[in-house]
Amino acid sequence: DESLVTSLSNTDLLGSSLGISDNGDTLVIGAPLTDGIEVDQGAVHVFERQTQNDSTIGYAFKETILSPSIQNGERFGHRIAVNPNGTSFAVSSSTGGNDKITTFDDDSGNRTTFDAYSLNFVDKVSGTGAVYTYSKLGDNFVFGQKLASNDLQTNDQFGTGLAYSSTS
Repeated sequence: DESLVTSLSNTDLLGSSLGISDNGDTLVIGAPLTDGIEVDQGAVHVFERQTQNDSTIGYAFKETILSPSIQNGERFGHRIAVNPNGTSFAVSSSTGGNDKITTFDDDSGNRTTFDAYSLNFVDKVSGTGAVYTYSKLGDNFVFGQKLASNDLQTNDQFGTGLAYSSTS
């Protein structure tokens, strides 16, 4: 597809990660250093297998997906896992940041009263990583949810190991 080719840069690392469904119908290719709204934000490119008379004739470009977080240096597309039937996939962003919220409440659920239960400190923790899920709706994939570590630490790179498994 010409629109995909003209949007790529030789520094995007296209193909450094990929996932394919068990039947080969869905192929998702990562380009974690793609510059989107932010530098090195990352992207994934979705392709579908094209057949003619029971023979594969290649893959057709369907869509490009950017991270919904839009972070500088996130590297969305670092790892990709496609479910066996090709109707959903997961994408990791190895160096994206997450918010760590601190309150005056204690771990046992006791809430303080002097702040009217409203005071929260939010720190951006870089390099924690995250995983984003996508499911097929009609002809396109739509964002499902963001998964992140409960114990946020710099450079955790949550989602570096990523896989789908079949239950059949």
